[in-house]
Amino acid sequence: MYKLIATDLDETLLNDDHEVSLKTKQAIYKAQEQGIYIVPCSGRAPGFLANLYDELHINDDHNYSILANGSIVIQNKSEAIISATSIPFENGKSIFTDATEKGYCVEVFTPKKVYVFQVTPDEKERLFSFGNRMQFVDDTDYSIFENQEVLKILIVKEGGIPEFQEYEATHTHVFEGKVCVSYSSNRYMEINPLHVDKGTGLAALAKHLNIPIEQTIGVGDNFNDVGLMKSAGLSIAVANAIPEIKELSDVVLPYTNNEDAIMHILEEYVFSKK
Repeated sequence: MYKLIATDLDETLLNDDHEVSLKTKQAIYKAQEQGIYIVPCSGRAPGFLANLYDELHINDDHNYSILANGSIVIQNKSEAIISATSIPFENGKSIFTDATEKGYCVEVFTPKKVYVFQVTPDEKERLFSFGNRMQFVDDTDYSIFENQEVLKILIVKEGGIPEFQEYEATHTHVFEGKVCVSYSSNRYMEINPLHVDKGTGLAALAKHLNIPIEQTIGVGDNFNDVGLMKSAGLSIAVANAIPEIKELSDVVLPYTNNEDAIMHILEEYVFSKK
């Protein structure tokens, strides 16, 4: 029986209105009653999911999240760290300097705060609701991170993934062999420590909980879910997933994120297997 469901959020658990439907919530509550862990597996930073935790009844330290694309695994309530890996300072500085010189909006994730540089109006509107966990910075001085753990660097441009892919391919001196690069939501280039992704986060959490990796399910839709698809005992792509994720997954659902995909997964692969 599967004991842990690690699910991506945007375009997977959340519908296009960034909500979890009542049907899916009810299925999640039922799974929890059976001792199943429902684990957000997201590119977001710690402190950015409190409302979702409340909605899903996982706002306590018996529940966990895999965040910053696997760079950090935490207990939900206290944010106590189960595992964390950071980008070495010189690697981060090189990427940050190159990206800011090109004029990109850049976000730097630490365990307690996200620092935003050269913010665009669209991105500022998206981030405004996160309150004091965001810090908008006027200069582009990476030295403030010399004594901080940098979990992830996010480079932002609306519709920018093809441009970012070319950027990565032509700047191997910046990225290759130094960091792990992925993409999401048609606007984010996500940079993690080398050999770190959602799959390594899942493996760390499963080990912490003494759950065999074979008893885990990973659900995703986009490039930053590749590691999750490769690591989970059962990998499932939602119907709206990109072709690359469908190709990697064990199962491709006929249901999109707008059609209660997570509810259907629980009914098919958890409740019916008791």
